[in-house]
Amino acid sequence: FTLIGKQELAEGLIKLQAFVDILSSSPSKGQMVTDLFLTPIFLMLVCILWEEDPEMVSPGTMTGLYSNLLTCLIRKYSKREGMAMPEDGMPAEVADALLQLGKLALQALLRNET
Repeated sequence: FTLIGKQELAEGLIKLQAFVDILSSSPSKGQMVTDLFLTPIFLMLVCILWEEDPEMVSPGTMTGLYSNLLTCLIRKYSKREGMAMPEDGMPAEVADALLQLGKLALQALLRNET
């Protein structure tokens, strides 16, 4: 890629290989990699997380990955909207909205309305 003046593509491939190496460093993470690549929208979101901080991509569990992804997206939203982002949490407005969304989801599940 450097011969044709596309250094950014070469750098992207190197980053992608590092991403795959980190995620597939253990058998349980190997399944996580497969799951990520099978869901394009989720893969895109994980790539956003990777650009923000590669260490956040390999928490060891899908729950940890979802948590890090949510934190990253909230941080980006807060920055875009000019909201203060607390160091150890999320803005109160966002936390309240997520809590309400979780309650609605739970109620729907309990009523078999998915």
